[in-house]
Amino acid sequence: MSENLPVNVFVINIVVNNRSEFLLIQEAKSSVRGKWFFPAGPKKSKETLIEAAVRETEEEAGIITEPRAFLYIIHQIDETEALQIILISEPIKGKLKIEEDNNSIQAKWFSKETIKTLNLRTPAVLDIIDKYEKRSFISIDDFYQF
Repeated sequence: MSENLPVNVFVINIVVNNRSEFLLIQEAKSSVRGKWFFPAGPKKSKETLIEAAVRETEEEAGIITEPRAFLYIIHQIDETEALQIILISEPIKGKLKIEEDNNSIQAKWFSKETIKTLNLRTPAVLDIIDKYEKRSFISIDDFYQF
């Protein structure tokens, strides 16, 4: 009989502006300090995936977004079980974060070519961008239709 593991749910928000630049944050967390990644973090209790993505992006990058689609889901099982939900969003308003706090050091817009030269948290950043460029999304409306 298998043991029921708690499931941790994380959102990763891929925010793309009208110049096809991607929003990245520079991590403040000690284990990945200075590395670049998308705005991301855990979903809180009674928070929707959309609310979590918007909250995390505003906290880490200073930008309010409107999620438009889901890109894909990663399901990991090891000592714990985790779902990473990757969303695609548009920037709506806000000012890029330039002051360091516990959430991030700063936020910037980057082209894919520039991202290739950055000190990334994981090579998966480029894999996510490649998947985004294939334009195989699930719209938010279709996802919440059921």
